[in-house]
Amino acid sequence: MNTAAYEALGSPKHVALLYDRENELIGMQSVSGSAPHAYVVRGVGNNRATHVVSGKAFLTYYGIPRDVARRWSAEIREDTLIVDLKQPGTEVTGHSSRAHRGGDD
Repeated sequence: MNTAAYEALGSPKHVALLYDRENELIGMQSVSGSAPHAYVVRGVGNNRATHVVSGKAFLTYYGIPRDVARRWSAEIREDTLIVDLKQPGTEVTGHSSRAHRGGDD
């Protein structure tokens, strides 16, 4: 997630990932590290301006395709960052796309 999304969530160290199957929405909420199903948020890059959550198990559990790396626009609704999977997203290439094809996370 970019800096704006990270800061909109309150610059969390951990998040919970949520899924609404009916509406095909993924949600992300800031939680404590002791919360059930808390995922660690890691800063990446030289300036740590991008933050990632390893959601491979989450995507697999819900059957959300990850064969092609994509970026989506997101919006904040109350305290949740929402991504609408019904939107096409933008395909990305490079290091992160290799991970989505089964490489290292």
